[in-house]
Amino acid sequence: MSSVSSPSASAVENIFMFFPDNRAWSHQLIRVIGEINNGGGDFGEIFRAASKMKVGDAESWFSQWNAMAQYVENLGIEAEKRDHLVTARECYFRSSNYYRMADFYLDRYDAREKPTYLKHVSLFQKACALVSPQIEPLSIPFEGVGHLHSYFVRSEKSPSDKLPCVILFGGADATCEEGYFGFGASIRQRDMHAVLLDGPGQGYTLRFEGLYARHDYEKAVGTVIDYLISEKEDFIQKDKIGIIGRSMGGYYAARAAAMEKRVRATVVGDAIFDVTSDVYDYFPPVRKAIQWDLGAKDDAEAREKLAKFNLSGIAEKIGSPILIIHGEQDYVSSPRAAKRLYDSINHDDKTLKWYKAGHGVSSYRAEAMELALDWLTEKLRK
Repeated sequence: MSSVSSPSASAVENIFMFFPDNRAWSHQLIRVIGEINNGGGDFGEIFRAASKMKVGDAESWFSQWNAMAQYVENLGIEAEKRDHLVTARECYFRSSNYYRMADFYLDRYDAREKPTYLKHVSLFQKACALVSPQIEPLSIPFEGVGHLHSYFVRSEKSPSDKLPCVILFGGADATCEEGYFGFGASIRQRDMHAVLLDGPGQGYTLRFEGLYARHDYEKAVGTVIDYLISEKEDFIQKDKIGIIGRSMGGYYAARAAAMEKRVRATVVGDAIFDVTSDVYDYFPPVRKAIQWDLGAKDDAEAREKLAKFNLSGIAEKIGSPILIIHGEQDYVSSPRAAKRLYDSINHDDKTLKWYKAGHGVSSYRAEAMELALDWLTEKLRK
């Protein structure tokens, strides 16, 4: 049982603000910059796109990211024609993530939204086909009403072995493709397989399967575990399945850990205990995304639906090891949520790791990721 103190610092650490008067835009830029390490971007390309934007103008955001995405996509196409497949793969991954950025502030009823999003997905899948072993797209049937869009990512160290498996999902505005540039690419470098998941209310599953966010996310996690046991039995150790959830996914991960007993270890990146108070009211810029995730027509309907997105009486049911990572200065999800979640868990194999940073522990991204994956490796070996 431990609550690890944050790294020492003599002063409060300020978040990097590329756009000094626009925290939301700066946050999104930090997000893609942090994904450079796993192939989700190039600093020069990101800087060139961002430098041409008119701050606060969503059309400017779209046009610059879309132009950069097309430019890098064309680099990949030319490389593939010349059989330079490593270069093609890297270009397709970056281009995919830039199309995600282009899509980010598009109104969901904008005629460009779904085509732009499909470019994000299709370029990612072109890159996946050039990875060895190939990353496999999955469409997992869910409750007879749709499919969960996901990917099976085999370990590059031991691709054909039976290994632990980690199910990875993001937050209110994340995509499972983006998850690869976070934890996914690093998981496959270890002796673990992974599933990148768009659950209800997320990414492709929301847009093209029409499945809205739900408080009982353990149903999606359980469906993925059922699939792994039945369809990937040659690759996974069914009693060694872990999960990682970030941001809104932090709520989903804690909920799944409590209710889906086949989960052996859980990482919560940026805890959310009560979605209404800990993120919806704490960081108003995310409200529009959450309303869309829920299929809510307005604020009042969103609040009504969010009443069930609360871990009161649920967190106490978490019985497996859990690691909670949170920024002391998190401006998207309240630090109170991390302490409340930690205090509600009634067993000793729990750790709360604080970093002096903002949402997604952005100032400690590599360190926090390594901590999480090393912790998971240890827990899933037992």
